[in-house]
Amino acid sequence: MTVEDAVADRVIFPNEFSGFLIDGNDCRRFLRWNICVAFVLAVGSVPAADKNAGDKALIGRWDLTIKDANGKELPSWLEVSQEYETWRARFVGRWGHARFLPTVTVTGKTIQFVSPQEEEGSKSDLIFDGKLQGKTLSGTAQGPDGTPWTWTGKRAPALKPPIRVIWREPVTLFNGRDHSGWHFDNPEKASSWRVENGCLVNKEAGSNIATDRKFTDFKLHVEVNCPSNANSGIYLRGSPQGWSVD
Repeated sequence: MTVEDAVADRVIFPNEFSGFLIDGNDCRRFLRWNICVAFVLAVGSVPAADKNAGDKALIGRWDLTIKDANGKELPSWLEVSQEYETWRARFVGRWGHARFLPTVTVTGKTIQFVSPQEEEGSKSDLIFDGKLQGKTLSGTAQGPDGTPWTWTGKRAPALKPPIRVIWREPVTLFNGRDHSGWHFDNPEKASSWRVENGCLVNKEAGSNIATDRKFTDFKLHVEVNCPSNANSGIYLRGSPQGWSVD
């Protein structure tokens, strides 16, 4: 798989993370990195629950930070829009790409939206309730299998595309020898990642691995060897995820 020549100059995703993160939970084998990418956003719409409700202040893109029951911070993203009497919402959860939500209700400065259980690896839907107070959107959520979450959101900054992009010299993310320049989101499971024959290899479910460096506009070149019946992905700026699936 090769992904290249895409400029990430339209949307900034959660938590100011501007590096690259590789999914270590499903991947079996991950090959060499070079560099220099963007994303595909899915769009959907849902009817407004109350045709007379809604507050323009909620419309827009929001960088969300979710805290799970253990206090771990999870980057996320939400876009809220309204066309005539229809509310529209796109959402990036703990993984995956921007996708439409089947249910979103806006009343005044409060919002409730639902992420389906099949998208979240949960036995129940994830239900988010929030309220806009000043410039901050915050609330609670029923996380996977009903575990309690809290979350906050700030408006995603508007990114004006440059008139002209001048690319610098390519940067090598992986040196082919060790994990220099990378860190693990779960160091206790870092052993799932190994370096073999100049390749970055993941043989079992374990930690995700992320670049130490951060980037603004960029192009990314990736070479992947994904065995049969396996999948993995690359998170851009923490989210969303570009998939590698057999």
